[in-house]
Amino acid sequence: MNLADSNFLRLETYRTSGEAVSTIVWAVELKDQIWVRTAKRTGKVRRIRENHKVSLAPCGNDEAPVGESQAYLATLFEDAKIGALIDSLLREKYGAVADSTFTLRESEKIYIGLECIQRG
Repeated sequence: MNLADSNFLRLETYRTSGEAVSTIVWAVELKDQIWVRTAKRTGKVRRIRENHKVSLAPCGNDEAPVGESQAYLATLFEDAKIGALIDSLLREKYGAVADSTFTLRESEKIYIGLECIQRG
């Protein structure tokens, strides 16, 4: 299963102690990377700044995995052009709800580019 085809992904980031923290995210694929939009001040962004290694797994809206987890490297992007493109792809995949459930100002958004480093 292509992870980006799943409606929900479980993004697992890691605290400095090594403890995993899971979050359900919406994601799209662009140029062999999976992309996620989030707010700059979230815990997952703080954890990614400390440790770029994350894992992704397809899941239901209850966070229960429905496929194998894969290892990824996460990179944070604040570029407006990338953001506009990712926002457009999210709108295309999820419809108007992609905007209505994410009402942050542009200055509060950040995008996570995820590159697979291990296939399950």
